[in-house]
Amino acid sequence: MELEEYDVKRLLVDYNGNPTPCYQAYMKYRQEYDKKVAEQANAYNQARLSPMKFQMWPIVGKSYSDDVNEALNRWITLGFKNEVEKAINILRSQGVDTNSFS
Repeated sequence: MELEEYDVKRLLVDYNGNPTPCYQAYMKYRQEYDKKVAEQANAYNQARLSPMKFQMWPIVGKSYSDDVNEALNRWITLGFKNEVEKAINILRSQGVDTNSFS
């Protein structure tokens, strides 16, 4: 049974057009994940500026990688990542503009 566009939208927004608690959690944990990815990228770029720091990156970088993985796991479990993205993909496949949802 295919989900109707209306049913899928209810996962993302309520009847008044406000984000649902599920979608709010998605956005919160997505932002936290994006922040950890940016922190890792910045630290890596800083390490590349110094041969000594860059040589230590496999050791130092593990903590950044662990932080990114932990943030991703929280996004998946607490932020309903898979459910929300499935709903957005269903809407996109039906030709609905989903730019306001992502």
